[in-house]
Amino acid sequence: MGFSGGGTSAIGIIFGGKFVSHPGCRLFRVYVGFRSSQDNSKETRAGLSRASIELGTRSGKIQECGVHWCRNDGSDGKAVPGRNCMATVLVVDDSPIDRQLVGGLLKQETDWIVDFAENGTLALEQIRKASPDLVVTDMNMPGLNGLELVAAIRKGFIHVPVILMTGKGSEEIAVEALHAGASSYVPKRALATSLVEISRRVLAAFQEDRHRNELLKRIETRVESFQIENDVSLLLSLSRHLQQMLGDSWSIDRTDRLRSGTAFEEALLNALYHGNLEVSSDLKEVDHTAFYKLVEERRSASPWRERRIHVNVRLTPRDVEVVIRDEGPGFDPAKLPDPTDPENLDRPCGRGVMLMRAFMDEVLYNEHGNEVTLRRQRIRK
Repeated sequence: MGFSGGGTSAIGIIFGGKFVSHPGCRLFRVYVGFRSSQDNSKETRAGLSRASIELGTRSGKIQECGVHWCRNDGSDGKAVPGRNCMATVLVVDDSPIDRQLVGGLLKQETDWIVDFAENGTLALEQIRKASPDLVVTDMNMPGLNGLELVAAIRKGFIHVPVILMTGKGSEEIAVEALHAGASSYVPKRALATSLVEISRRVLAAFQEDRHRNELLKRIETRVESFQIENDVSLLLSLSRHLQQMLGDSWSIDRTDRLRSGTAFEEALLNALYHGNLEVSSDLKEVDHTAFYKLVEERRSASPWRERRIHVNVRLTPRDVEVVIRDEGPGFDPAKLPDPTDPENLDRPCGRGVMLMRAFMDEVLYNEHGNEVTLRRQRIRK
């Protein structure tokens, strides 16, 4: 198909497409290419050279299901949610009248597809089949109520945000649900004025998180360096940060992240207590209180308070390396007691090193004993 304008050149439009799945709506993606008659070997460089149009087949009318211009990532045909692409909202309420009311409010947003479930159990079944972008649920329902639904979604579908609709007298339960993982709530008396706006804000926040998480999984090399004072809270925060780095980039499960985090934490605390502050584990074995009292004294006294802990991190899709160096006098790693010896299992000395070696692929000390390198592969052997 060609179009000719007022000049001598013509533009050819090439169509191709396929059906792709998107939560709540089957879409037909049409690829549009533009070619100039003056150069049939290249797509025109002016304006948009290629776009993807997604036509919803949920309704026979394009106007109702929408035409959306989304980013084309050139991949295998999956729908790529962009700023103007459709979002699916699942409304859960046992009252047909309330479902109709809430659905009507949400359908004011032409970029949203609204689905319905009569109770929490049916909602979970729908979520398992096609995960929505947002769940809006009533609090009081027979069977699985709103609070229980929030807990179930939080456990199995952590990427799906939930907004609660609360009636008069259920404020305390709403607070409990927020603690259980709900993203927000709307009093039923304020649905007409607040539901759409709150839904917009929650969707925007979660979609940004999803895009960020997908981006982080594509990092080739991530390098970070830290210089930290003798502050336990900062070191524990760094340990959690390192766990999050692994989770963001590797998509490993929570248990694996915690095991790696334990190794990082033990190495950081060893650098603090035994490196910079030079407090021996032997003292902890004799007097636990005296150990931490001496720690606090040295944190505010010279020369210990001036010392810092240096951490260098290098993360790739395949492995991670964390190098931790303190400014203490060091020690002879060869003199560490064997923590696997049954006689040493209950002793605090060497426990951290045992955990580091159990959860990392390599644990290496420098010759001075004031620097340790922790390494692990994404897929451990």
